[in-house]
Parts: sequence; structure tokens; C-alpha cells
Amino acid sequence: MLPERIRKFIDIFSALPSIGPRQATRLAFYLLRLGKNQILELSRAIQDLVNITTCKFCFLPFESNNNELLCHICLNNKRKQDVIAIVEKETDLVSIEKANKFDGRYLILGELDKTGILNTEQKLKLKNFKGHIEKKFKKAEEIIIALNPTTVGDMESALLIQELSPFAEKITRLGRGLPTGGEIEFADEDTLSGAIENRR
Repeated sequence: MLPERIRKFIDIFSALPSIGPRQATRLAFYLLRLGKNQILELSRAIQDLVNITTCKFCFLPFESNNNELLCHICLNNKRKQDVIAIVEKETDLVSIEKANKFDGRYLILGELDKTGILNTEQKLKLKNFKGHIEKKFKKAEEIIIALNPTTVGDMESALLIQELSPFAEKITRLGRGLPTGGEIEFADEDTLSGAIENRR
């Protein structure tokens, strides 16, 4: 019944987070109503994502102008290089940056599985992270476990504290200004500021 190109659009977009087949179908017809110019503009915006690279240290996506390997946060010498916050997602990093209270670096671990078991990519990130700290500082001044205060986040935090304790002078967690079960991404700046300042 639907044209092949619309069906293909629905198949691709329904695989995205929080978008199922029904939402993808609505989105397809919404875009068609916008007209060709806006569809082409959206298409170019999606195509431009190909030019985004990922920081080799913290894994934050960034736009590289000169084939840099590190993002602007990791390259900023005014930031504390040996104070590192481990976050789950890129959106958590963005939220903490908006609070404007943290002047260290980050490691984006990747979305946690409900089982709390790290996948192969996350284990590799941690291995590289430990190697970097050992080579550059012997021990980091502080590692902040900035995971969501959920059951999975608490379980993973306990494992990370155990695994990373030989690599830091101190390991802290965000203060409990964040409600249990809440997510960093959705916390307001004042709450995040308090969580960062009251870490323990």
C-alpha cells in the first residue's frame, strides 16, 4: 500500500531509540508535508554526521578540523588532566558541562546493560583508560564515578570502584542531590552542581 521509499524510511527510523514503526510512519508523513527543501536540509544534516569523529580518550563525538585525535575538552590544558569523571552517556557529559562546576576530563563508558555486566567495548575502554593513567600519571588525582543513581548504576559503580582503586588517589561518587532512580541527563543544573560539589 505504501510506496517502497516510505516503507524503507519507516524500517530505518523505527530502529532508532524511542521510535517504533508507528512513530516512524508519522514522521515520514510529517516530513513529506514539510516539502522538498526542508527534507533536503534534514538529509544534509544527517549526511554531515559522517564528518564527526570520536575522541580517542573520552569517546565524545566532535568535529575534527585538523585530524585531531582528542576533543576540545581533553585538549584543554586549563582543565585538570588527572581528575576524570566516568559517565554512562554523551548526554550525561553535556548535562554536567552545563552545570559549569567540573573542570576535569571524562570517560564515556557507554550505556549500561540491565545486568550490570560490561560488554567487550566497555571493557576495552576501561583497559585503555587504566593504561593511559598508569603511563601519564601513575595515579589519577581523582576518579569520579558519575553514573545514574539507579540499581544498575549503583552495582556498576561498586565494581568500578573496586577495579579502579589502584589507579587513583581517591575515587568519589556524585552526591545524592540526584534522586535515586533518576538520570543525570534530565537533572537540572542546580541539582547537578550540588551533586558535583558534594561528591564523596
